[in-house]
Formats: sequence, C-alpha cells, structure tokens
Amino acid sequence: MKNYILLLLTVLLLTLTTQLSGQWLYSPPQPFTDSPSHKANAHLGYSSGLGQIVLWEQYTDTTSTAIWYKKYLTADDPVELIAEPGTHFRRPILISYWNSNTSLIIFERVRNGKSQLYSIEVDVNGNQSDTIPVWTSGNQNHEFTSCMDNYRVAWISDGFLLASHKIVNNGVPSFSAPDTVAFGNNRQPSITSYVNPGLYWIEVGEPEDRLMFSEALYPSGWGTPQSLITESKISKKNTRWTHDDVVSWSYKNGENWQINNYQYNYGGFFPLNLTEDEPFDFAVWSSWIPLKSEFLDLEFYTLAYPKVVGDYKELFAYEHSCGGKELYQLSFLNTESRNPSFHDGEAAPFYSTYIYLVWEAEIEGFWQLYYSRFSFCWSGIDDYQLFPGVTISPNPASNEIFIQNQRELPLMISIYDDKGSVLFEKYVSSPSFTIPVLNWPGGLYIVNFVSGKNQIAKKIVLE
Repeated sequence: MKNYILLLLTVLLLTLTTQLSGQWLYSPPQPFTDSPSHKANAHLGYSSGLGQIVLWEQYTDTTSTAIWYKKYLTADDPVELIAEPGTHFRRPILISYWNSNTSLIIFERVRNGKSQLYSIEVDVNGNQSDTIPVWTSGNQNHEFTSCMDNYRVAWISDGFLLASHKIVNNGVPSFSAPDTVAFGNNRQPSITSYVNPGLYWIEVGEPEDRLMFSEALYPSGWGTPQSLITESKISKKNTRWTHDDVVSWSYKNGENWQINNYQYNYGGFFPLNLTEDEPFDFAVWSSWIPLKSEFLDLEFYTLAYPKVVGDYKELFAYEHSCGGKELYQLSFLNTESRNPSFHDGEAAPFYSTYIYLVWEAEIEGFWQLYYSRFSFCWSGIDDYQLFPGVTISPNPASNEIFIQNQRELPLMISIYDDKGSVLFEKYVSSPSFTIPVLNWPGGLYIVNFVSGKNQIAKKIVLE
C-alpha cells in the first residue's frame, strides 16, 4: 500500500511541477480587502505616522472616487483618506521619509474635466493635513511618479513632461518649481535609481513610438532627452530601480507582442522569449544585477502578467535567475486579472525584505485588490552554488525531518504544504536541526531555505 501511495505522489509531483516549482517564491494570492466597490491603482509604502499601508482609489458612485488606505499588517478596518462628491481622486502615491517626521501622499484630483495634483501630509503621530497643491496649472496633470532615493518627482501636464525635486523652505519640505524635460505626446514617466538617476518615458509618434531617457543633473535639472530605442508600437513601460537602472516595455514585433529590457549602465537590450497576441499588462522586479545577456550574469529577475486561461485571465509569473528560467501560473481565481505592480513591503526577520506583487481581480462583479509576496535577501554569502554542507533527510519522511548544516550557515527554514500554507518557519544556525512531522498529513511539501542572497527550495514527501 505504501509503495502504491508513493507511486501516486511521484506522479502528482511530476504533473504539478509547473504549478508548484515556483510556489515557494510567491505566497498564495490573498485579498487586501473586499467590499462591493471597484478598487484600482494600489500603492504600498511606509509612513512614519501610519506604518505599512496600502493605498488605493475606490468608487463611491459613478461621479466620485475616494482614496482609501489600510494598515495591511494589522486587523484594522480600511480608512477613507479623502472623498468629495462629484470628484475623482486617483493614483495615490506615498512618498516615505519626506523628512524624519512626515510623509506625503500625492494624488490626482479630477473635477469638471480638470486634473490637478495635490498632496496630504501625515506627521509622525498619524495626523493628516488639509490638501496641499502640488501642481494645479493646466488642465491635465497626471501620471505622477517619484523616487525618493534621489528626491525627484515627475508628471505629465498638458503634453509637458515636468520634473521637480525636494526643497525645504523655512523648515517646511516642498517641491521646487518644475523643470520642463520634454514636450509632445508623452506618457508613462518614471524615475529610477539612486546611483544613476534617470527619467524614462514613452514618446508616442507616427508610425513609431520611442523610449526616451534624460539623466538627472546635480544639484537640479535634467540632461538633453535621448532616444533609447524605436518600436512600431510601445504599449506599456515598467521600471524598477536597481543598482543598475533597468527599464522594461511591451512592444509590437510583427503580429505579436514581446517584452524588452534595457540596462542603462551597460547599454544593453535584453528581450525576453515571451510572446502574446495582445499587449502585455505586466510588472517587473529585479535585484542588483537584474538581467542576463551574453556577457552579464543574472542574480534575480521576475515579472508578472495576466494571461488567458480558458474563459479567464489568470496571473502568471516568469522567473529568470541563476537557477534558470521558468513561467508558471500564479493565481487560480477563475476570474479576470489586471494591472499588476511590485512594491517593497515590510522587512522580514533576519536580513531580508518582503516584496509584494499586487493586482486587481474581478470578484463577484467588483474589482478587488489581491497580493502575493516573497522574501528577498540582500546580504550574506556570495556563493551561488547550493548551500555547502546543508542536507535534508529522509525523503520520504514519516516522523521527523533532519536538517544537517555542517558549516552552521544562518538559515531561515520555511515549510509549505501543496496549497502554499506556511506550516513551519524558524531561523537556525546550529549544525543539525530536527523538525517533528508525525501529525502532519501525508503529501507533498516544499522546504524553503534562505541564506544571505540565496534561496533554495526542496520538495519532500510525507508518508
């Protein structure tokens, strides 16, 4: 009977490899909050007065949109930040560490067809100010972006690409008068990197679009815009700051769409071997050496995008690391998914940070916010091989799992069941460690080891 069960589990392991092999990285999808209202454009951040919060825009009726936030590490109910009848408040962004005592929440206010940028200041005690104008000239001010590593902000205003930087007037933090970086049919600006600050955007043209770049000058100002690449059509740009700037975009290649990447410091383009028959709606996250080419080694790179599965659009994750490449289905919600984005979250125990993937999923007729997260280590050993001296036995197991750690490496050990639930998590550095599993149900489990920058997942079977 045992041999028959083990045979079935082996078959299950083989058939579920695509689904489970990456599940050790991302946690199972969970809703941030749900209510009978449409939600969109979530943004995670840390405020010294509010803690770790997720912000979003939420429809109150057909003519009004409010901004809400929730302290996502607590059981506190969501809080309405700002609302006004007949007004749409959109695209909230939290700028953390504005100074040691305050943070800024910046958003777009749309009323009577006019779009303006405002902010609310939050002090260290969580007190909120009245609305503060950021930029109210012109009729269309939107697509606001920021990077507080270099204290720069940028936005589109009636075709002008404007950028500003942090200043302090009489002890009060504010923005400088904006510089005009470019003018034309521009969209999707983003500022990246504290090492080589750059402003990227898409210049829409006919018959081709261009990916543009301008270098940040010091103490203020921007360099002459330069074209990085020309494509027949660019649908979406996505940036993620790293030690070396990386920008990614979806572009039309013949009849299909692909994703390309550019690493500014190396001047290299790195298209991915992914194709779709419609534009990619995607998000990218990467670590210090984010992309792989013929001459660059990869540390870690992941992206997420909705992909048609039967009658639905589920979220898929693509990973590209020193361990290889992998594409797998992340969500199994049997619904529509859209608008993924990556955000830094809270610090995990012992030298790592949680990275959140957030997206919108249609649940019972309303767009709700879902997330999945993973822990990424930034420091520790530089060895990219399997952890030396670390073994796990027996496999299959029945009563106990033995971890051998001969070199006494610092290890974070997490064990997940086949549904992605965490059953065990502990930090150890001893030469050996025993985990009792006698009362655990038989089946397939994932044991995840984290040490320094490295993560390794092992599959084990419990009889």
